[in-house]
Amino acid sequence: MVISDVIYGEFKVDQVVEELIVSNPVQRLKGIHQNGASYLLNENWNVTRFDHSVGVMLLVKNLVVQ
Repeated sequence: MVISDVIYGEFKVDQVVEELIVSNPVQRLKGIHQNGASYLLNENWNVTRFDHSVGVMLLVKNLVVQ
């Protein structure tokens, strides 16, 4: 699976990470906004907990590789 992120670009993830990402508990994070209702004031703030979690995973993966 290849994940595309606005900040970190594209990354290939391992099978175990793919299974985690497609699991129901992680997919549920797509419906929870990172900054609450602030996305109603500015559409650019439409970041979900899912986006944040995947971004953090990519950041950590990037740090570990270095």
